[in-house]
Amino acid sequence: MNSFEIMDALGGLPEQYYLRALPHTPNRKASAGITAPRFLTASALAACTVFAVGVTAMLIRGGAEISGEKTGFTKLELYAQKEMRVCSYDEVMELIRTEWAADSSPAPIDTEKYISECFTGKTDAEINTPESKSYLYHMMINSIDYFQTAEGTIRNITAQDRFDEPFDVVFQADLEQHASYVGLTENGEKKRECFLADGTVTVTDPPEKTLLHSLRGAEHDLSLSDSERTLLLDDGSLIAVNRPDKAYLDAAGDFCLFPQHFAMTRLHDFDKWKITGTETLLNRTCAVIEGTGLNSTFRIYTDIATGMMLKHEEYDKNRTRTGYSEVTALTLDQEITVRRFDPADYPDYQLEEKSNDDPTVYTDAEMTQALPHNHPDYPVNENGQTYGTTGDANYVEDYPDLIAVIGDSGKQGYIYREDFLGDVPSSLEEAVEIENTIRNGTYVPRSVKVYDADGVTVIDTFTEKLS
Repeated sequence: MNSFEIMDALGGLPEQYYLRALPHTPNRKASAGITAPRFLTASALAACTVFAVGVTAMLIRGGAEISGEKTGFTKLELYAQKEMRVCSYDEVMELIRTEWAADSSPAPIDTEKYISECFTGKTDAEINTPESKSYLYHMMINSIDYFQTAEGTIRNITAQDRFDEPFDVVFQADLEQHASYVGLTENGEKKRECFLADGTVTVTDPPEKTLLHSLRGAEHDLSLSDSERTLLLDDGSLIAVNRPDKAYLDAAGDFCLFPQHFAMTRLHDFDKWKITGTETLLNRTCAVIEGTGLNSTFRIYTDIATGMMLKHEEYDKNRTRTGYSEVTALTLDQEITVRRFDPADYPDYQLEEKSNDDPTVYTDAEMTQALPHNHPDYPVNENGQTYGTTGDANYVEDYPDLIAVIGDSGKQGYIYREDFLGDVPSSLEEAVEIENTIRNGTYVPRSVKVYDADGVTVIDTFTEKLS
């Protein structure tokens, strides 16, 4: 098992977020600056549905269950890393297609019961039982079930794959209202802000003075068992199936509120970590977990009542610290007013891209006023058609009739806007089928005619290229 991929669902976000989440998908783009919405949309829809896989048949589940649960609670599954059934990606996709329609919410476990049985009055040796480990693993990959509101700060986050320098986070989240705010700073300068309100996500990029605005997708969840959250593909890769982050918690989720990535990639093998005791941080009782990974060691502090990660440290084989985070303030389940996006605070920001060409994407009237349609002054040919590039247009309806490309023979010309946009899959089944053809190498790239500026004279062809 030489790699660990994450299957994720980021409902409603633009394509590049989905594509980044897809396992074993090479970076793909169309040449000459033209996107190919047909295959990109297929990838996006496929990634959006991955989390809903019904994977009962994929694992040989082991362990017993603790009985005697209160009404409204589910039993704690004793997670055991048994031999996983080797399966192909196509099998996963087939299960996606059949299971996507099912939308159910996981039932929480009785935390008071398990804290009492697994941690209260126990020595370090007594704590390291299958029940205790299963409890902590469950809480970390399902922490979003165990709080309603949260507000706080995380300091000195070190993550080599995220930022060059340590960064800080301030966050607010109201899960019941599906509202959140997450702000990231580096060396005192804002790097990113994420707002969620009224079914809309807004992500700002202060250094570039740009913002991204997107509708959220349908609110789905999954109720896979804890053992079913990790899978094994026939190429030897482990895959973690993430629950969707309905509150769009961004870095606040990864490093505190919803550390499912962290837990599944480091704690899925119970033989490689142990509970070394408990410690109080921010007036909350945390389990201290120490373990080993691939050429690394780690120590994490997990709030046993919620599964949140309040502190973590990672070291490479040379004992150099490569990862760190510490929650320095945390308030839970209190009434809060989540900060909302206000266009007036960002007068100089430009819309970078959007995931929906419907002008009603902007649910906030102020947002519509702040980001008006941009109608570039395109030249017009003798047939009354506009022609040019898409660089200055905010919306699809603002694109010219003929869009500039470089053809297969190197000639500069134009293709019709309809050809630029391509055909959107009519159903999930069609999207999955297209994604499968891309993966197995049978996908036939689209080829369209390239015209002179008159929109009549054919001068070349343009074939989408997957790289």
